[in-house]
Amino acid sequence: MKLRSVVFYVSNIEISKRFYLKLGFEINRDDGKYIELITDNKCKSGPFLDLSESNSQQKQPGKQICCIDTKEIDKLFRKYSTISVRISSKLIEKTWGKTFSIKDPDGNTIEFIQQ
Repeated sequence: MKLRSVVFYVSNIEISKRFYLKLGFEINRDDGKYIELITDNKCKSGPFLDLSESNSQQKQPGKQICCIDTKEIDKLFRKYSTISVRISSKLIEKTWGKTFSIKDPDGNTIEFIQQ
């Protein structure tokens, strides 16, 4: 088995698309109300971060969490600290590595981890 994607439900697909492009994601597929994002244009097979415009009570924006591994956590934290990104947890060092998290426009959490 292999993880294919994580879906974030969003209230406005265009606002969310601009936000994630600003973070450095790239669009793999855009169907208007559903966008498939990748972190590296070379890995077209995933895993993907998918954005889906919410269309029901069961798909509430702001309730999802995604964790992303990185080898450049200090660089990412500095970058996101200088652009209009809401940092929800500052960069901290734990016994297993470093982490920080941000919120997207709907309040979904993206946690960055370097081990």
